[in-house]
Amino acid sequence: VALPPYQGLMALCGGFVLELLAKYGIKFSQEYMRHMLFDDTGVMPIMVFILLTPGMSRVLRTACLVSPFLTAVMSFALICKYNRALPRWVQTFFSPLAEPAARFKIMRVRGHAEVALGFLLVAGMLMARATPFTVLLYWNFMMMRYMMSHWTQSSFEAIDNVLAPACNRIPGVKQGYAAMKRKIFSFVDPDSKQA
Repeated sequence: VALPPYQGLMALCGGFVLELLAKYGIKFSQEYMRHMLFDDTGVMPIMVFILLTPGMSRVLRTACLVSPFLTAVMSFALICKYNRALPRWVQTFFSPLAEPAARFKIMRVRGHAEVALGFLLVAGMLMARATPFTVLLYWNFMMMRYMMSHWTQSSFEAIDNVLAPACNRIPGVKQGYAAMKRKIFSFVDPDSKQA
């Protein structure tokens, strides 16, 4: 029997917190917080807490499981690769997912899934299936994610590579699209006043 999406997100969040505590312990310093937030798992509890806000439909909440699940798979693969107490067949079965090439592919898919979820949440909000507060918090999280993750940046670049050629052919739309890109990028540009 599978867990409902809400309980699944709670279980994944608990797993991420336990993993971070096992890696770093509990300390109260700026260096500690920097290590935690730049760890691949470090921001996942924040994301999951945002996705646990009330007022979201079950279908949307199920879609919210993709990114945390992919992160959990990568963490599980690393544990299986380096834990010598596990049976050899478990190590051999899961350790290929801990290799850099496989991790890069999973991170690329996770980046695409996180960006797609953002657009899905906006659509859900317009159809009254998600609250505006959840969408606002999620996109604020995505601004942080964009500044810290190459994979999220490449997901937005892929979207731009699809939209830019079409928008640049239409007079008026070309200037509007360029202005919108500048405005959106100003939120994550460290040299901008808005960032």
